[in-house]
Amino acid sequence: MTGLTLLNKSGHKFRLSLVIAVASFLWTITLQTRAVPEDDVFQQAVNYLFTGKIDPGASPEIVDRKSCVVVVPEKFGGYARYYLTRFKMDDARISNKYSGREVSYELEVAGDDILVEYLKIDKTTVDYGFKSAHISLPGNIDQIKRALQLIFAEYCKADKPKSHFSRPEQRMIFKVKILLSIVSLLLCVVPPAATDFTYQEYTKAPEIWKRGFVFGISQYISAVAQPDEEAPYPVRTAFQRCLASSTDTLLVREVEAYAATSPASSKGPMVAIIMRAFFDLCRAEIEKAQSPKTAPSQR
Repeated sequence: MTGLTLLNKSGHKFRLSLVIAVASFLWTITLQTRAVPEDDVFQQAVNYLFTGKIDPGASPEIVDRKSCVVVVPEKFGGYARYYLTRFKMDDARISNKYSGREVSYELEVAGDDILVEYLKIDKTTVDYGFKSAHISLPGNIDQIKRALQLIFAEYCKADKPKSHFSRPEQRMIFKVKILLSIVSLLLCVVPPAATDFTYQEYTKAPEIWKRGFVFGISQYISAVAQPDEEAPYPVRTAFQRCLASSTDTLLVREVEAYAATSPASSKGPMVAIIMRAFFDLCRAEIEKAQSPKTAPSQR
């Protein structure tokens, strides 16, 4: 089994990987006859993902680009309609299938809502739908991964969970999350004070505790301006934009990746390490938001 990881170590590497993926696809396109517009990289990536070709005879149809709904012809008749933004790609994986010396690939993916519907020949009538799918992936594995990265990092970002609470209730829940995070720091940290909590001690903590610890700090810096920052608080706004769609699991990965690649910066209190990791992660947003006169110190 090959783990499928679509996340990158920092904002800069994320953008770089997208550029590489786009360039690779454009290079592949020059080797094939094109029946789709040259600038429609999304369509080409979808074509390759489902057919193994940039320009297949019967191309998958993108019926709703904004919602990333794709209708794909089935091998034995009928069609499959995929809702790509419902794919939980953090938990997806590519498995290898062997037939003698030949190897093929399959994407195993699930979602919180129906992500694939099987349609009759009219492309409208639904026979049945599922919250998980096993999708055959013809083609070269490296190109498949590039297609996946383009589709899900650039065009079809995952749906945000729908909230069942009103806005005042959401604000209250937000405050409670921060409060719980602070309480966890006060009650669960072994050293005398949270500021003394080190990276070595952090690595021994349970995974769920790490997620709460890192998430609490991310919420804090998204809600509270830096000590030497003045209105309209551009750095706080940059953190809000940068961290808004990040899950607690992703933030833990980012922090641990920063500590692994910056051993000199991973010494001292864990809170300071996390802050430096977030400044590194959100550097592009911060640089866009702040002027030289408003640059805060990285405490």
